[in-house]
Amino acid sequence: MISKCDQIWCDVGGTFTDCFLVSPDGQRRYVKFLSSGKVKGTAERWLSPTSFVDSSRRADPAGFWIGAEVHLLDAHGNDTEICRCNGFDNATGAVELDVPFAAASKRIADGEHFAEPWRFEFVSGLEAPVLAARWLLGSNLSDPLPPLEVRLGTTRGTNALLTRTGEVCAFVTTKGFADLVRIGYQERPDLFALNVRKRVPLHHCVVEIEERLAADGSVLVPINVAAAEHSLQQLYDSGIRSIAVCLLHAYCNPAHETMVEQIATKIGFSCVCISSRVSPKIKAVLRAETALVDAYLTPNIAHYLARVSSQFQLRAGQRLRVMTSSGGMVSGDLYRGKDSVLSGPAGGAVAIESLGRAMNVPRCIGLDMGGTSTDVCRIDGKLQLEQETVKAGVRMLVPSLAIHTVAAGGGSVCWFDGVTLRVGPQSAGAEPGPACYGRGGPLTITDLNLLSHRIDQETFPFQLDLLAAKQRLGEVLTLVNDHAGTQFQRFTSEQLIDGFRRIANEHMAAAVRSISIAQGADPRQHALVGFGGAAGQHVCEIAELLEMNHVIDPPQAGLLSALGMGLAAVKRTHAIPIYQPLPSLDRNAVATLQSRLHETATLDFEDEGLNDDPFNVSFHLELRYAGTDGTIMVPIDNIHSLDLLNRTDLLPEGPKGKPDLAEQSAIAFAALHQQRFGYQCPSKAIEAVALQGEFVSKEKNQTLAIERVEPPIADAQPHRPGDRPVFLREALRPGHRVVGPALIVSQGSTTSVPGNWVAQVLSDLTLSLVRNTDPIPSNKSKHRGTRDDRVDPVLREVLAKRIAAIAEEMGIVLEQTAVSVNVKDRRDFSCAVFAANGDLIANAPHVPVHLGAMSQTIRCLLDRFPEMMPGDCYVTNDPYQGGSHLPDITVVTPVFATVDDSQSLLNHKSYPAQNSTGDRPDFFVACRAHHAEVGGISPGSMSPISSRLGEEGVVIPAMRLV
Repeated sequence: MISKCDQIWCDVGGTFTDCFLVSPDGQRRYVKFLSSGKVKGTAERWLSPTSFVDSSRRADPAGFWIGAEVHLLDAHGNDTEICRCNGFDNATGAVELDVPFAAASKRIADGEHFAEPWRFEFVSGLEAPVLAARWLLGSNLSDPLPPLEVRLGTTRGTNALLTRTGEVCAFVTTKGFADLVRIGYQERPDLFALNVRKRVPLHHCVVEIEERLAADGSVLVPINVAAAEHSLQQLYDSGIRSIAVCLLHAYCNPAHETMVEQIATKIGFSCVCISSRVSPKIKAVLRAETALVDAYLTPNIAHYLARVSSQFQLRAGQRLRVMTSSGGMVSGDLYRGKDSVLSGPAGGAVAIESLGRAMNVPRCIGLDMGGTSTDVCRIDGKLQLEQETVKAGVRMLVPSLAIHTVAAGGGSVCWFDGVTLRVGPQSAGAEPGPACYGRGGPLTITDLNLLSHRIDQETFPFQLDLLAAKQRLGEVLTLVNDHAGTQFQRFTSEQLIDGFRRIANEHMAAAVRSISIAQGADPRQHALVGFGGAAGQHVCEIAELLEMNHVIDPPQAGLLSALGMGLAAVKRTHAIPIYQPLPSLDRNAVATLQSRLHETATLDFEDEGLNDDPFNVSFHLELRYAGTDGTIMVPIDNIHSLDLLNRTDLLPEGPKGKPDLAEQSAIAFAALHQQRFGYQCPSKAIEAVALQGEFVSKEKNQTLAIERVEPPIADAQPHRPGDRPVFLREALRPGHRVVGPALIVSQGSTTSVPGNWVAQVLSDLTLSLVRNTDPIPSNKSKHRGTRDDRVDPVLREVLAKRIAAIAEEMGIVLEQTAVSVNVKDRRDFSCAVFAANGDLIANAPHVPVHLGAMSQTIRCLLDRFPEMMPGDCYVTNDPYQGGSHLPDITVVTPVFATVDDSQSLLNHKSYPAQNSTGDRPDFFVACRAHHAEVGGISPGSMSPISSRLGEEGVVIPAMRLV
């Protein structure tokens, strides 16, 4: 229930913290601070040795900075002297120091003129969300805070996982399985690295417990309590206070894990995470890694939230709630590390769901471009969850939003490696930040957007150092042009800026394609929603790369994740493992399981203080084909909404009558499997893996209300005209149009509208941008001019990323459709793109052993089938024609492009295959995996138990499938 007090909605990102203050009547104010809690300023002129003026601070509350430290910075952004603020006048921006800066005093005494402003920082000692809340409330650093309700999203867990700075913890497991996590799925982090570096495990040490359960949960070896107590006491005495417990088969019988938890709690361990509670499903490796993530992150996050709660001065009855990876809120004292990894991005996904519902655009793709990375999510009327996720190289078996992250953010470093232009994965972060932040940072995407006039310097929250950005660009430009001549084309500054930005846009477009293909969706059928501080400068260009024609730009795009904190509801997700054939489940058995989940959720909501508020409930059966690994969630309460129950042809083979619950679920599963994976197996049995319940509070949270004004009133008038006129969002009115090229400046973000886009202003100042898809006349000659054989490193990198993305997308489909963990988890397969003569162009990061021979396979196919037609597909396993060994099946598909022959790059004597119409394949796509892994009759290579000689152990002549 929303209380009658101010609410604080905050998203603490890697670089910036975004904060809303929401009054009881629903009015919102917002602000953006650096997540370091430091506030940058400039001493423009000195009034005395202890007083200077910073006019940019005139928007701050009166007396706000009194008591804060004032750090004087040198030209490289390093602290040189520290004083304390004794007085602050927001009418003039005058800052009074307790003692003079020595350097300033000397220069003033010597009568020297301050040619350049001196940069400084305010350091308050407060966490960024608390500082932002005080600023919005107008409450000085020493004043008591009023009653507040606080909603928070934070990257604290994500950053700790990325940097491996979590709590020192231990792994407790069944005797004989100490290496369970280290072995994992035997995958390598970087398949092509010559110096193999395995992932650093999260745990510091391992304790083995003498016990053993059978696969059905029965006890084979009782737990040795005395030995367990002794081992855990030794662990405690060594200084470790956090442990993760994963015993074999504990998902179906948690008794032994519960006993270990009781022993550890009695000894004094402050954090004990048992896998049967954290993730009660089969897959010991995933359960172990999930429990370890929980033990590794929970103590650090608990300390951080306790500090934030203390600084907010929360009183009895007030709550600090935190966003989980599944898009729901949880009280801070109940928050767990396993739920924190997508905390910040989840807020943005919740806001996009509400935005799409308000605009009647249910299909949206969110592009959250922050300072360090870009997160991509997809909404199809509701949040899209996945049961397994991999973040920072760690697998987790918890319901999480399907969010794909790439290392391309505003702070991504732009550099040259001597051969290729690179964007990321390094980031300037909050410290030192981009070069234009004035702290000696490197050249970044933010600098490029500033230099290309996609950021309005006059309206930026703090003063930017344009000279520093130009200097860093010049350094990279010199390095690139030093390699020019016969090898590379020379660059101008404008060409280098455009080149780096094109590469960054390709990175982000590839992330959108990946998440869409993984969910069986076409991005062209969606609207692209850009948010985060940097997305507005790129979102329209990325939409063009994806052939998307609609972009939505909300007025709080730079703070959308923080907005999502207030729009989210308290949510809990619980599951009960089943692992039974689907036909064995009847309505009564499922109802019993539903009742158990409902009781658990009721207790959860009582802990949240919501025992008087009812909650919405939805149940899903997690189903899969027997013997496979990929599961699909099928709703069982509103299954009729799927409009599938007349499809009895989708039932497994057998007698058919009026479908019961199991048969209804089977019909829905088959249809959803066809939609997502592209095939179904009516003859294959279906297994129920688990029953999952989602429980969502019915709190009266705020919602978004957005309306379109038709017809548009008029074209908006710019705040500042020019080649790229600048508009202020706050000055726009519903119904206005903005025709590109233009910049639209909001608080926290800037939107760049290209020349072929038109933005219409909706009722809440949301921008609905539509692309003009009419062909643009070109005066370019149809034929090429003089050929330049020198390499364009920008074009090469763009094409490399685009073609490599195709191979990676092939891998996504193969992973999802495979029946073996060898493909799904170890990624023991290969996907690649080849030139028309069989040369390898690009491959995905799968097993490289196949790739050396696949080119030969394609060349042999070209010899065997000199005429290839569109729609052909070729299958072979011949080890004498490029095959690795007999059980390796290779599937090759020729690709035909439709281009003008006069400009075709395909008119080349090395491309022999030609059909009767004279068309040649332009490319080939090929993939290779073990027969058994993609549906063969038995596992292993040349299995001796195979009973069908035509399938395994025999050479299959290359076949054409039409």
